[in-house]
Amino acid sequence: MTKVRALIERIESEDVTLGQALTSQSVVLSVDPSGIPHIETKGIVTEARRGWSQRVSGEVMRDILHPFSIDEGIVGPHLLAPAEGISIVPGKLSGEPHVQDTRIETRVLSALWGRGYRLGQLANLYPDASEFSIRRAVRLERQLQRNESRLAA
Repeated sequence: MTKVRALIERIESEDVTLGQALTSQSVVLSVDPSGIPHIETKGIVTEARRGWSQRVSGEVMRDILHPFSIDEGIVGPHLLAPAEGISIVPGKLSGEPHVQDTRIETRVLSALWGRGYRLGQLANLYPDASEFSIRRAVRLERQLQRNESRLAA
């Protein structure tokens, strides 16, 4: 994140129109295979390299917020909207996945499910969470647990 913040500051100071676009348009944050962050706005991609920025081709990057999968069955969720009805908001609940528009963490719902609570019971405990969101929360947490076990093996 330090590199990303530095890149944003550089873009804002070097190119006023791109800096304004950061606040007014959709921005894509990506990373290339070597871990260098890139920001795309207004069709222009800018990369950060040791105190300077350079515009580059979008073909060399991977959007780090979007879902991904690896051959071993590891599936990474979208890092802002991991599933319909589920959100991740930096600064809210320490960035933990939660039922959208609530403070109900997905891992809490999954832990209760694992202890034998069923859909109706969870919906009664958490009336702000729909049964659909509870299912999505449990599914997300199960996938994250599978990822951890496969990485540990």
